[in-house]
Amino acid sequence: MDIVLNPLGVPSRMNVGQILETHLGWAARILGFEAKTPVFQGADETEIGVLLRLAGLTWAADALQLGVRLPELDPETVRRIVKDLRQLPSGNGGRPEVATAGIGVLGHRALSQETRDVYHRVVDFLKAAAKQLAERELEQHRAEREAHQARLEADDLPKTDKAAFKAGLKEIEKFLEHDKPAEVLEAVGFPALAALLGPKSEADVDRAVNEVLKAAGLSPMGKARLRDGRSGEFFSSDVTVGSIYMMKLSHLVDDKIHARSIGPYSLVTQQPLAGKAQFGGQRFGEMEVWALEAYGAAHTLQEILTVKSDDVNGRSRVYEAIVKGQNLPKPGIPESFNVLVKELQALGLKVTLGTTEDVEE
Repeated sequence: MDIVLNPLGVPSRMNVGQILETHLGWAARILGFEAKTPVFQGADETEIGVLLRLAGLTWAADALQLGVRLPELDPETVRRIVKDLRQLPSGNGGRPEVATAGIGVLGHRALSQETRDVYHRVVDFLKAAAKQLAERELEQHRAEREAHQARLEADDLPKTDKAAFKAGLKEIEKFLEHDKPAEVLEAVGFPALAALLGPKSEADVDRAVNEVLKAAGLSPMGKARLRDGRSGEFFSSDVTVGSIYMMKLSHLVDDKIHARSIGPYSLVTQQPLAGKAQFGGQRFGEMEVWALEAYGAAHTLQEILTVKSDDVNGRSRVYEAIVKGQNLPKPGIPESFNVLVKELQALGLKVTLGTTEDVEE
């Protein structure tokens, strides 16, 4: 694991293409082909969805430790599949998306014989996998039956637990009455795999693929169930996992962290300079001002906007008062106000600052 991205940073930046590229990279890594996606001519969602499922079945065979494997697809076969999918006629709503694009489209009559052969190989793999999964369920329940029987024969079993073990043994015996693989799969919640072992007319290959992926901890949309390494529990949501080439801008906290007590000021506005390189101050913008206004911190706001910024005379007077242990003087006029007055004068507007008869500024 080299990169972990916060999902909140994806939709707002409209870089959903990175997710599709991650899916495609994962499929390319599992199936062993090289993917190149030129601008405006890259893989669409239908192609990525089909390749995701083919790669997922390959992954599932290893994850579930099945005795059967999906036949390997060489790069030329993958290229043929992609070429055929682009010639596939679209339906009323356009081409399928990643979540709905399934293996079933590979059996379309409009596609080449090579692509349809891949479809039939996938179906054969699903049938063999279904039989193995059914046999595993039977073996597991037989082992559970033996364990329950051995526990019931023990002398130290409390009466309260004995009733629970008898009920559990009854459920296991009921399950073992299923003698056909299709019945076993139906009982454990894999109806599509069960139908695949029955009449062909009832088989839904896409649903069967999804059930195998689910058993392996994958989702049809290229996500996987991951555990928290500290607690061992699954995360609340599935996580997109894949391979991608990503160029990262060098924005590191060590290069950005900065603090200042005193430092240089601008000659024009007499406000602290901006930026760490200039040993500048911290910007207190409009929204920060609104926050203090809403909080009612009038004196704090006045101090920030005057003696801590561009009240030239106030800066020195406050420093002297602190050194002498005196009360702070009243803030003066910020230098930025004088700059504003000069700009207004440049527009031909005469602005003077004085007092009224009531000694009000």
